[in-house]
Amino acid sequence: MSDSDDDLKAIGCCCLVRCGKAQVAVLSDVSKDFSALEERQRDRFQRIMELWCEGKPLTPEMMNRNEGRSKGNVRLEAFKAFKVRLYGFDVTFKKIRTFFIVIIDSAKKQNRADKNILKSAKARVDELLGEISND
Repeated sequence: MSDSDDDLKAIGCCCLVRCGKAQVAVLSDVSKDFSALEERQRDRFQRIMELWCEGKPLTPEMMNRNEGRSKGNVRLEAFKAFKVRLYGFDVTFKKIRTFFIVIIDSAKKQNRADKNILKSAKARVDELLGEISND
């Protein structure tokens, strides 16, 4: 296990993708939701995350860069594919650009985001950011 993996584990997260000078991590309790996605969905998200890590521009079909702001004024973003949304935020963690996934909406059947899921995601963003800041 690398130092980066240990650092993520210390704040209750694990790495999904790491390449270049960036990584995508997920809260440990949310990782089971990612694992529960169909294989083709996971594969598509893996590729989108790799592109993000490589600094490639993502289309609006791959990522929504503005899902609102948390009470702590952090912008919530979402990786998108197959009407599934992986909500999180982008921050530098231990000198590595990191996108933290805080909640997954796998039951999204409409084009508009579920307000309750967004509210929960924003609260989780602030909570995780507090953990990162205290570290």
